[in-house]
Amino acid sequence: MAGAIPSNRPIRWVSFDLDGTLLDTVDDLHAACAGMLADLGRPVLSVADIRRGVGRGMKVLVDRCLVGEGRTPADVLGQGIERFQHHYRRENGLNARFFGGVLEGLEAFRGMGLPLAVVTNKPIEFSDALLERTALHPYFARVLGGDSLPERKPSPAQILDVT
Repeated sequence: MAGAIPSNRPIRWVSFDLDGTLLDTVDDLHAACAGMLADLGRPVLSVADIRRGVGRGMKVLVDRCLVGEGRTPADVLGQGIERFQHHYRRENGLNARFFGGVLEGLEAFRGMGLPLAVVTNKPIEFSDALLERTALHPYFARVLGGDSLPERKPSPAQILDVT
């Protein structure tokens, strides 16, 4: 089987992404985006719009909400990021939902004695807060956010740092 781990190599870590893998956080992101947009006098976007904009980090999400990826003036983007972070500090984790089987899977890995890590592009401040608010933090021996190292995903630096 291509890509299979050789049986003579022990598994040292099991790493997970956070948003969209362990937790559905789109409602929290939507609430923070809605607050940001209202603060800036912009129309609020739908949850579906926010879901389509998620996937490449906070800066890209804010940019997509304001004008469109890569087209938001730097000063407006800076204001948007500041307002988004303000609202997200309150909203982060309040409406997050576990994907099916997540808790059972984490328990199974813990039962096998495997150390677990979160590797995400979400800034560490928000990653730690989300894991605390959802009671997931105790499962993880390591948490690396998008600002934990000089490079973030898709660079392999975070995964290599964990192993």
